[in-house]
Amino acid sequence: MAWDPTLRLMAIGTSSGAIKVFGRPGVEFYGQHQNNEYAVTKLVFLPNQGRIVSLCADNSLHLWEINEKDGVTVMEEVKAQSLEGKLKKISAICLESSGEHLLLGTEGGNIYLLNLKTFEMSETIIYVDVVMQNIPEDYKKIPGAVEAIAEQPGDPDKILIGYNRGLMVLWNRKKPGADQVCSEIILALNA
Repeated sequence: MAWDPTLRLMAIGTSSGAIKVFGRPGVEFYGQHQNNEYAVTKLVFLPNQGRIVSLCADNSLHLWEINEKDGVTVMEEVKAQSLEGKLKKISAICLESSGEHLLLGTEGGNIYLLNLKTFEMSETIIYVDVVMQNIPEDYKKIPGAVEAIAEQPGDPDKILIGYNRGLMVLWNRKKPGADQVCSEIILALNA
């Protein structure tokens, strides 16, 4: 599910590969991925643009636009992109506040950047190995998949990366390095 607060549109992805967009009463759009075998797992609106990026279960990314054709407003897929390989399976998505890139966290722990103008992968990659080299010894362990990515409000050069084994890193993109690190390990839960 995704929300565009400016255009006041809500999008819902389905297990059959459909995207339904709802606005005020009477405003409704529908799009269907060509391969309807795969569920829509994540949706991101590009704010105030009438554009949506969808991630499907087959690890494919799709750019959709709401356009007018022959006097009728339609939703159409305009570009697609895919990351290959098990370690590149997308596990988290974050839209940069600039709107230039999507940050794509993967099960392998790396973060890739998708250029939204070209819908091509950027050469900039935040490698998990580089993150691990830049944190104190106490926190060094295999962090696992990226579970969450968020920009620091007011400072888009810093992103918070949450890994599935409890490691959180405030990463400085301008001067690559960890500004802060925190880890919470749960050893056992008693009932």
